[in-house]
Amino acid sequence: MPCSQGGEASAAGDPPGAAAMAATDALEPGGAGPGVDLLITEEGWGLSSANWLVRRSAWSIGFLERAFRLCHEEMPLFGDQDAMIHLLLNEGALASAGGDALHPRAAVIPQREINAYDALNAFYMEADAYEEGDLLVTFPGCKEASACNPLFRLAAERAERRAHGEPEPPPEEQQSWAHTRLFGPPQAAAEVYELARQAQRVA
Repeated sequence: MPCSQGGEASAAGDPPGAAAMAATDALEPGGAGPGVDLLITEEGWGLSSANWLVRRSAWSIGFLERAFRLCHEEMPLFGDQDAMIHLLLNEGALASAGGDALHPRAAVIPQREINAYDALNAFYMEADAYEEGDLLVTFPGCKEASACNPLFRLAAERAERRAHGEPEPPPEEQQSWAHTRLFGPPQAAAEVYELARQAQRVA
């Protein structure tokens, strides 16, 4: 990830990119006035770095560069989510006297607008589950191909059907585990999951 030259104007000891973040805190890109450059959501455990929207500006470039260095160089135990929380909340929380600790260039929007979860994860993480009309669906922690690929295929097939105005699959196909885990309802997905876990323990 190439770094900008914004750090040249920073004070001695300031990390590169810090000047870009500070210089544009009160200015919208183009100098139009106060504005928001980062849209992010919250999940059950706090700010989520799964999906977020950023507008190109001097501030956003500085923010991304700072977050990259924070989690890869300065505090390598940090993940990207920890780095974003640190930059967006920690400094504001320390300086705040009861006001909003979130950085003024960022705004929290409803989770389901850009970060709705599959029904199973939504249940256990106390987050918004995907509903018809949502922009996309996120699968937190999905790493194993055997468990994740059926979900990805199902989501893609549904999107294709909707795009072409095709009908939903027959009810028997909508009763599969993949369909229940993805589309829910969340309580039903959790019940099926717990039954499967109990069966594995017995076996």
